Amino acid sequence: MTLQNETLFYKMKDLCELIPASRSTVNRLVRDGVLPTPHHLTKRLVVWKKADIDKWSAQFSNCTYSSNKHLIDSKKSLKTF
Repeated sequence: MTLQNETLFYKMKDLCELIPASRSTVNRLVRDGVLPTPHHLTKRLVVWKKADIDKWSAQFSNCTYSSNKHLIDSKKSLKTF
């Protein structure tokens, strides 16, 4: 079994494109415990395991996009007063 083209890690740049978010937002999400903790391969190289990011993103696969319907409905109800 070879893992030649399979990504095992995401660098900061890759993760920013995947989410999409800025570097500072990614750092804030890690600090707040929203994103998994990264691994420091060297002093300057920070990576996230693909498995950790896949597990994190899987929690959103069951969510459905509800748009802002609740906000629109609340504004309509305010107009009736």
